[in-house]
This record gives sequence, structure tokens and C-alpha cells, in this order.
Amino acid sequence: MLNDEKLIKQCVEGNSKAQQSLYDKYASMLMGVSYRYARNVTDAEDILQEAFIKIFNSIHLFRYEGSFEGWIKRITVTTALNYMNRNKQIRESLSMDSMAYEVPPQAEEASIKLNGKDLMDCIQSLPDGFKAVLNLFAIEGFSHREIAGMLDISESTSRSQYVRAKALLAMRILEQNKIIVPVNKYNG
Repeated sequence: MLNDEKLIKQCVEGNSKAQQSLYDKYASMLMGVSYRYARNVTDAEDILQEAFIKIFNSIHLFRYEGSFEGWIKRITVTTALNYMNRNKQIRESLSMDSMAYEVPPQAEEASIKLNGKDLMDCIQSLPDGFKAVLNLFAIEGFSHREIAGMLDISESTSRSQYVRAKALLAMRILEQNKIIVPVNKYNG
């Protein structure tokens, strides 16, 4: 398999075999990124397809300043956010997610064991706005200022959505582990 630099140069030249190799090398990783933002696998596949179109259309702009993987991940995240915004998923979700969520005391006491799939299911069950902010801050490493710019919200909204997302995720994890959470106090 070619190294990334040779692959990129061949993609810039329009070599379809190089494009296929690049796709094969990164599709699985980028599908994971897409799925973290999507509502379902079909949406994630649409996001992935759009992301690769953008990657191939702009690959000539990659300047080898930083990792190629980071560059294509950022394109995929931006594509996912645009996809969600087009479908009004984030806007509607951010306005609906104004309930106060607190981390239940059981979350700190419980010995919680989840496999990767169960954890992804818990994250997928979050409202889109919570999921977007949680992914952008905790997984992608963006600052609340950057998130605010990406989602066209205030920094304080980004911070509060992150806190609420963590609390709701803790409740979902407890539910997944069959640990009872009082409905009236924590679930609104």
C-alpha cells in the first residue's frame, strides 16, 4: 500500500485507483466519526459519502501541515454538522434540550461496565444537540468557543449543553446497567 503522501499526490492527479485506496484506508475510521453525529446508519453513510466527495474535491488544498488523518476528520465533522443543520436536527434539539439535568449520585457510586457498543448506543440515544456538543468537545477536542462558532450558538450555550449531555449520558449508562434513577428528580 502506498504511503499517504504518494496517495494524495496521485489523488490530486485524478488517479481513481489511488482514490479507491484512500477510501479503503480511511472509510472505516470516518464512518465511526460520521456515526457519532448521525441519528442512524443511513444518515452516517450519507455523511460519509458527502465527506469523501469534499475530501476528493479539495485534496489539492492539503498542505502537509499537520496530519492528513486530522484534516480528513475535520472535513467529516464539518460535513456531519452541515448535514444535521440542513435537516434542522441541531437547532431543534438545542432549543428542546433546555431541561436541567443533574448527574445522579448513583453514577459516582456504581461500578459501571459497558462494552463499546452499549456506550455508543447510550451516546446515540442523546438528543442531537447534546450529542453534537459532547462529540465536539469531549471526543474531537474543540473548545467551547470553536463549538459556538460551528453551531452558531453562544459559548455559554455550548458549555451548558455539554454539562447537560454528560448528565443525561450518565443517566442512560445507569439505565443500561439496570441501576434505578428516580424519574421525577433526574428525568424531568
